[in-house]
Amino acid sequence: MIRNSLKKIWKSILKLSFAEKLLVVFLIVLPLQRLLTLEVSGFTLKLSYAIGLIMIVFFGIQILLRKNKLIFYWEEIILFIFAGLSLLTIIWSIDLKRSIIVTLWYCFMFAIFWVIRRLVKLKKMHFYLNIIFWLGIVSALFAIWQFITGSFDSLQGLSFLRDPYAKEVFGFPRVHSTFLEPLYFANFLIFPLFIGIYKTIKKINVLHSLALILMSTVLYLTLSRGAMVAFSFSVIAFLILYVILFKKYKKAILVFCLILISASAALGIAGIFSTDGTEVYLKQTSTNEVLDAIETKKVSKKQTNRDFTYTLAFEEFKKNPEGIGIGAFGALPEFERSQHNSRYQIVNNLYLEILVEQGIAGLVIFCAFLVLVFLRFFSFLKKRDLLGVVMTFAILTLFIQYNTFSNLGIIYIWVFIGLYLGYSEKINSKITSKIKLK
Repeated sequence: MIRNSLKKIWKSILKLSFAEKLLVVFLIVLPLQRLLTLEVSGFTLKLSYAIGLIMIVFFGIQILLRKNKLIFYWEEIILFIFAGLSLLTIIWSIDLKRSIIVTLWYCFMFAIFWVIRRLVKLKKMHFYLNIIFWLGIVSALFAIWQFITGSFDSLQGLSFLRDPYAKEVFGFPRVHSTFLEPLYFANFLIFPLFIGIYKTIKKINVLHSLALILMSTVLYLTLSRGAMVAFSFSVIAFLILYVILFKKYKKAILVFCLILISASAALGIAGIFSTDGTEVYLKQTSTNEVLDAIETKKVSKKQTNRDFTYTLAFEEFKKNPEGIGIGAFGALPEFERSQHNSRYQIVNNLYLEILVEQGIAGLVIFCAFLVLVFLRFFSFLKKRDLLGVVMTFAILTLFIQYNTFSNLGIIYIWVFIGLYLGYSEKINSKITSKIKLK
């Protein structure tokens, strides 16, 4: 079964155009957030960035040669306005250099999203989603390898675990696969997991069931509280809606049971092996995960507690309603110690971070973007398009998790949004407003 699936993927790749093959390579290297990277002046260059840049240049050349039309959709216009406001905040930023870098970085992410959306063809959509599904499986399998090897002193060198997530900290390894942190790994797994849910509902078989169990178990083993809560909430909401729309109770119950078993097993393992059980878990998840778990023992609670960063962000917004400058939160004097340790504090809540850095205007503009994105959901509901509904819940889960971290410069999130809106545009062009520039 697995062999046949991989053969189908390979045959499909051979039939693709150059641009589509480039997209496939880009998707395949997305999880490589720590492997095959290069450190340059404090920044980590990744394969996905290089290939993404090639795609942007290639698509730009296609437009100049008039092989593609220059089209902007309303979501993109809102993003351009958001980027423009980010650029404007540089003028009064409390950290000019960082604001310039973050603005350019966000523009690069938006450009990736813009290109991905246009490369999606309806007949190839399931093919691209299959690649992401298998990437989720492979990443999860590597995480299991991390957990097993990281559990034994003699094998820890083979685990590829960062020191803050080794078993000495929590009593068990906290997996993060090929990503920098468990939080980011869990964030990536959300989209493949929802594809797994879709596949399990469409066709119940051993592969789909095992894949769903594997990825769900690993997501909960990351102990990323934001991801776990967001995923659990979204799955329950989706399954209730699925039963209402399609009246298929048995499939909904099966998916729920598979995920419940996975969550129970993962959290049970964490509870058994943890040196201080629930106390260690709750203490860790209440602190800023950007700071290494080992070092948090040496830093005051004031500097690491999310409650403190949330309160500080809101207080700073009241003082500066226009914002303190994009990406500049970590430059506040309260985080001077973190800056000396080459760390840059973030709010750990995207919406609060936008509010404090780009002001009320920035938050309103970004919320307008989200409203336009999620308006597609009603069309999917009307058409009873299961794939569209599933992808909507996947994107929704990502933005629910954004209540516990704040980084818009994550490349795979914009890839997922691009695929989602690309599919929506192709499946239901009547609801899509666009502006053509000749």
